[in-house]
Amino acid sequence: MIKCTYNWKLGKNNKYFDELVVPIVEGQPEEIDLAPYVAKALEDYPDTSCVIIRRHGMYVVGPTWEKTKLMLESFDYLFHIAMQMKLYGLDPTQPPTESSKS
Repeated sequence: MIKCTYNWKLGKNNKYFDELVVPIVEGQPEEIDLAPYVAKALEDYPDTSCVIIRRHGMYVVGPTWEKTKLMLESFDYLFHIAMQMKLYGLDPTQPPTESSKS
């Protein structure tokens, strides 16, 4: 599913062995107050297409609404898998091993 996420810095979709970094910003009482924090996160992480909002959800940006919807579903799936990995004592931040490249 990482292959369905877009890297704005490279101008193409991520690949299986790419590192996926998703910034997290603090939630705000009003949604309108999130704009500067989301904008800064997108500026600080130019390769991301998703920003997690603590205690709120996430924003996903894409070139078209269809691709954005696909990325939203992909990020949702990836976050679910990351939580499952943690439950089983696996570290989702660890990259795949060299043996998985063959």
